[in-house]
Amino acid sequence: MIRLVADEGIAGLDALPGEAIQLTTAAGREIAPPLLEQADALWVRSVTPVDAGLLRDSPLRFVGTATAGVEHIDRAYLRARAIAFAAAPGANANAVVEYVLAALLALDRPWTDLERGETLGIVGMGAVGRRLAAVAGRLGWRVRCCDPYLGARAGELDGVVLEPFAALLGCRVLSLHPSLLVQGRWPSHHLLDESALAQLHAPQTLINTARGSVVDNRALDMHRIRRADPLPEGFDMEDDRPGAEAGLALSRRDEKVRAALDTLPERQRMAVMLCYFEGLSNAAAAEMLGLHLKALESLLVRARRRLRDALCDDRDDLLLPHV
Repeated sequence: MIRLVADEGIAGLDALPGEAIQLTTAAGREIAPPLLEQADALWVRSVTPVDAGLLRDSPLRFVGTATAGVEHIDRAYLRARAIAFAAAPGANANAVVEYVLAALLALDRPWTDLERGETLGIVGMGAVGRRLAAVAGRLGWRVRCCDPYLGARAGELDGVVLEPFAALLGCRVLSLHPSLLVQGRWPSHHLLDESALAQLHAPQTLINTARGSVVDNRALDMHRIRRADPLPEGFDMEDDRPGAEAGLALSRRDEKVRAALDTLPERQRMAVMLCYFEGLSNAAAAEMLGLHLKALESLLVRARRRLRDALCDDRDDLLLPHV
């Protein structure tokens, strides 16, 4: 009998054979060490960070995530414990393409403009990007695509031309589908940063169905506040930060935080962004940055000290952890 703990939001759990699997389910954010004390396997979604803090006292032999992204999984820890791991790249690709099409239909005007010859820009040509490009082609839309990992120079893929990211910033609709990469030759973390956002304008439409931090959300908030013609946007996850209606009151705070973060050395800044703004565990952030856990924690200590010095007069007015 396999003792399985699973996120209750994973589809198909009721079809598992009861004679072979002892199933325990819980909300993803409520999966905690006591649930895993007797478990053989764990199935999660992206809302459950899987690291030493969760697994240290468990006898787990397998972890699976029903997602393509794996930044919530401390894979180095799993390897060290000889715990098998599997993800599900492409499993939700059709659903994501359907979401993009539904968003365009709901917004109405961008769909009409695409039918009239405007261009759809697709960033990231993995399982989702390729399927979206294929569907858009069958609809007769003009498509431009970007994925530097499929070729450093422009080339052809499935009948579409791969172009540099900057070349897509003028597309009527820009749809984001890259994997989240913090390091490497072409990192996608904050791919749409302040500089890129400054090149977008109404009536362009931005759709992000990749990880939220592919877009610099602080820069996006400032973009909303400063422009009289904000971009129509589509995102597939809720953002629980203060909305645009509070933006004017918060703009001064955001400028102070941005200025303080910009004074940090690059690795300290990335550590703070991943742990405090993107919500990653220390272990997951360390893996993404290619660091040992203690090295990341040292970066955070030094970063907090510098931020405390820079923001000490305003700390009580900032929506940041007290440092």
